[in-house]
Order: sequence, then structure tokens, then C-alpha cells
Amino acid sequence: MKNYLYVDDSNLTITAQQMSAVDRGLARNIHEARTNQLTDRCYRIDYSKLLLRTVNRLESLGRAVAYGSHAGGFCPFAVSARDAGFETVVHLRRGGREKMVDNEIATDMILDALELADPVEDRITLVSGDSDFVPAVKKLIARGFRVNVTFWSSVASELALAASRFTCLDASLKSLAI
Repeated sequence: MKNYLYVDDSNLTITAQQMSAVDRGLARNIHEARTNQLTDRCYRIDYSKLLLRTVNRLESLGRAVAYGSHAGGFCPFAVSARDAGFETVVHLRRGGREKMVDNEIATDMILDALELADPVEDRITLVSGDSDFVPAVKKLIARGFRVNVTFWSSVASELALAASRFTCLDASLKSLAI
């Protein structure tokens, strides 16, 4: 039994930084943090801990890929992810947009499922809360794959509902930090 793991770092980290801002009293709630762009910039995801949280001990890892973007220069998530054994895909962010990241995650999930995974034995885990992934998740489930979505409680409701299973990370905010 294998788990194919795909992580949308920007989506995961930005939301974690907003939640940490709430936790530290910088905002009253996630909505206020998001609206006023209040984040705890010191908060970083420990990819080794994320791997332990998303892959159960009865599974082997089919593939683990962390995707993200940067404006140029040092890319801290890529170092943490590579150190934990993830492949990393980093795109240069242009004009604050990173649709290439979402497109590549969806494409890789579908291709890996069709070319590498066994729909009966294996599962696909997406760590993101973005509704852009709903079509890919629905297509994989329609082909018999189990697709788990793991994210914070602020996940797009249509993504959580489309998944075979949703796992909330909120209680792990502090334990997932570097």
C-alpha cells in the first residue's frame, strides 16, 4: 500500500502563518488575518513532521512532492522539504500569481495515479485547501482512487466534500512548526 503525497506549500504555509498570527494574538480570527494580511512570518512548516502526519506507518511512500514558488533568491520551503525526502518543484513567481503551481500539482497527481498507482491498494494525499483542485480530485475518485485532502479548517468546502476523506491539521499547528 503506497501513499502519493502532493503538497501546495504556498497555500499550506500562508494559511499556517495566518493561523499562527491568530494564535499569537495578532488577529482575532483567520478572517481578520486574511483580510488584513496579518501573518506570523517566522512560522515555517517542518516537512519531516508533515510527512509523519500524512503517511501512516502501514504505508510506503510512492512519491512525495512539495510545490511552491518564490520571487527570486533563497527558497526556504525547498530546503526543508528536500531535507525531509520530498522532491521539490519551484516556480518563479511573476506578478504575485502562481497558477503554474496548481496546474502542475493537478497534472502530476493525475499522471502519477494513472501511471504509477493502484486504485485498489494505494491512496493519493493532497495537502492544499484550494478549490482549483476539485476537478482533479473528482476525476481521480471517479476512476476508483482514494484521494485524501489534508489541510487547515479553512479548506475550501467544495474540496473537502469532493475528497474521499478530509483530515484537519488545526490541532497540529504548533507541532508542525520548525
